[in-house]
Amino acid sequence: MGQGACGGACGGPGGGVAEDMSAELQAKMRRVHWVPLESNPDVLNAFATRAGLPSDWEFVDVFGVDPELIAMVPPTCVAVTLLF
Repeated sequence: MGQGACGGACGGPGGGVAEDMSAELQAKMRRVHWVPLESNPDVLNAFATRAGLPSDWEFVDVFGVDPELIAMVPPTCVAVTLLF
């Protein structure tokens, strides 16, 4: 028996508990319907405002990390959300 996801550190020798949890997690993952993450700034802005973000804060698209494209990001930017 292998050491499982925790390298044998949890569940004693052989990692039996980790292997059981891994099998259970894998079974759940097969039943889950994954919905694509929305990346439209207009949709994110509407959601964020309803969730309590101040209306003068907004999401904008970042088209790349080249200096010319980063220059298009508003200078008051305080965070970046990466969506792949």
